[in-house]
Amino acid sequence: MLTLHVLGRFRLLDVAGIDLSPRSQKARGLIALLAFSPGFSRGRTWLQDKLWSDRGSDQAAASLRQALSDIRRQLGRHCSLLRSDRQSISLDASLFQVSFERPSSAGPVLNDDELLEDLNVSDPHFQNWIRGRRLTALAPPSVDHSASQQTLRLARRKIVVFSLECEGRSSLRRLASKFRALTSKAIAAQVNPVSFYDADAAAGYENFAGAAQMIAVRVSVRDGAPRASLSVLISDASNGCALWSESAQLILDADRAAASSAFYTIASHASNAVVDALVRSNGRIDGYEMALRLFNSARILTMTLDKENLALADRQCTTAFEIAPNGGPLAWRALIRQISHFQYMTCGFLPSQESIRGLATCAIEMFPEDSMAQCVGAHTEYLFGGSVQQALRLAERSIQANPLNALAWAAFANLQTAMSDYRAGYTSARRAIDLSAGTRTAHFLEFYGCIAAAGLGEYRLATRHAHAAAQLSPNFAPPRRYLVALKAFGNDDQSLCGALQELRQIEPSFEMKLLLDSSYPVNTMRRIPLIGVVEGRLRTGVAEFLEQH
Repeated sequence: MLTLHVLGRFRLLDVAGIDLSPRSQKARGLIALLAFSPGFSRGRTWLQDKLWSDRGSDQAAASLRQALSDIRRQLGRHCSLLRSDRQSISLDASLFQVSFERPSSAGPVLNDDELLEDLNVSDPHFQNWIRGRRLTALAPPSVDHSASQQTLRLARRKIVVFSLECEGRSSLRRLASKFRALTSKAIAAQVNPVSFYDADAAAGYENFAGAAQMIAVRVSVRDGAPRASLSVLISDASNGCALWSESAQLILDADRAAASSAFYTIASHASNAVVDALVRSNGRIDGYEMALRLFNSARILTMTLDKENLALADRQCTTAFEIAPNGGPLAWRALIRQISHFQYMTCGFLPSQESIRGLATCAIEMFPEDSMAQCVGAHTEYLFGGSVQQALRLAERSIQANPLNALAWAAFANLQTAMSDYRAGYTSARRAIDLSAGTRTAHFLEFYGCIAAAGLGEYRLATRHAHAAAQLSPNFAPPRRYLVALKAFGNDDQSLCGALQELRQIEPSFEMKLLLDSSYPVNTMRRIPLIGVVEGRLRTGVAEFLEQH
């Protein structure tokens, strides 16, 4: 049995403690790539791309063969560890293991917490890969690489137990039941595997075999005049420790309460809190949990709109997908490119140059029932010249899969507005805003409120949404572009001049005529009457005058 020690320097030791590490950095990199792969196995092309991305396919294949030869020569009598055929390379799981134990204080340790500290392969693709792995070094995944993917997914069982406490009329129980159904669907769309139980039917849930985590959700609905009170408490079922709580006052009628903004806001916050609790265990975590942590981190980084954070988010999604292939991280990489395109009008600063449509299509094809894949697919289909009807169907399916997916409601709103269903578009945009209230995505969804209100012809309302988005994220360019058009409608040259100056602080080369350019990222604006205001200003020459002063 050989053991690869990955904290500190690269060490491949046999049972006697003899270091059999190959001398070549590329050969060491090859072992590292296999050690962190499902089943300790990867295809030849994938490995070549990570280690010799700057070479042609024939030369890369020859370099891979040379690295394999170097590794076998160094392994000596242990060379049977390395297996290869015409398609793939693998390490024999019965002869190999990975250790995350910190090295002893004796010896040349560079940094106890750094993963493969002295591994330095010059290829940029490998550097992106190892950077993502080093983000997870402090909480390494305890994955049985010899198991099947299905076994890996079921390695740790997660349980959510709901207790519904209702006072007064039976209609309030229906409200609590709808809350449970909504949040369960949203949690299941993000965490897998997870099981849901009612406390009444699971009195002995503390004895569930194999449960890694149990989260208790207590939903209380109390009758009152003239409003009902909805309170949610989330706690760790193993020790009773409270993790999150929130309350809301709702109109008394249960059906109307279930459609209110406060109801959807608290449901969204509660599902997010449960997901957060389910992936923040105190002990060692498995690969699926680490993938979800990386994905959650990527979503936070993305909404900062910063170029470096967008690039890091893309790498984290790539690593998350490699650990546990899932529709969310793959689709999110397409969304990162969409946001980069609309914010900076380039994706050139991202670490890899896959196309938006290619990533979105792949996510849909591989994970057709995934809410995030459907959601991003809808955005992509509409924004980049696809079928509006197909995009609408994808958005509807995404909402059905996860009714608390704010991005899906935003896509739905945009499509309804583009199809001149303005009132419905604004209703959907309001739902997206309610779902994102108080979160790091609030500025993004406020912008969709601006678009929908502008389509509706409610320009003052649209201006309020645009200002809200800009206030929450001052460097967010899209709402600033809409503010230019909205200020043009007001016939206030001073306000228009101010809006132009604010946008130029983010986008120095902006000219108002760009809003009419089909390649400029204001797709929906060119489909609604607001664009006529821009055309009118340009015809009178006022915009040109203001742009020069």
